[in-house]
This record gives sequence, C-alpha cells and structure tokens, in this order.
Amino acid sequence: MPTLSATRLQRMLPPTPLARRLSSQSVLFAVGEGFFLTGSAVFFTRIVGLSAAQVGLGLTIAGVVSFFFAVPLGRSRTGSAPSGCGPWVRSRRRCSTWPGRGSRASWPSPR
Repeated sequence: MPTLSATRLQRMLPPTPLARRLSSQSVLFAVGEGFFLTGSAVFFTRIVGLSAAQVGLGLTIAGVVSFFFAVPLGRSRTGSAPSGCGPWVRSRRRCSTWPGRGSRASWPSPR
C-alpha cells in the first residue's frame, strides 16, 4: 500500500496559513453537510415514511434549484453593503426554517 511522503503532502496543502484555514473550513463544512444530508435522508425514510426514491428525488430537485440560484442570488447581494445583506439573510433563514417548527406551542389551538 503506497504511503504519502512528506513532500507530496506539503504540495497538496495550500502555501499560506490563511489558505490552510480556509481549506480546512471548507472540508469541515463539506463533512457537516454530508452528515446533515445523511441524517435528513434517514429522517424522511424512517420518521416521515417516504420511500428512498422519493427522498432521492426531493434532494436532487433541491440541489439543482440551489445550484442554479446560488450565483444569481450571490450577485444580487454583492453590490450591497454587508449591513444591507443581514436582514435579507435572516428573513430567508426564518422563512426556510419556519415549517420545521411545527410544535403545538407555535400554532394557535383550534377552538
């Protein structure tokens, strides 16, 4: 089994400490998102009761939509100041997480 030599490993690492931190942050984010997607697939199949094909189709559609809207939405926010982006991002997060907050306390009781 071949092993990585020290020079080969050094060639794969970014040259500056800042680039190393950013690349490690990117790897950490990718691992976390992988865990999240795996957990959501288990949740939707075990708890919600969807088939694996339905979950796969839903995650595929969500991935394609986010892929096509990531650049245009990023460009629309690039021209504005950082303080102008905050309320927009927070409202988007609130709207995207609101359906998941289906506890009885958040909904008025029917009378």
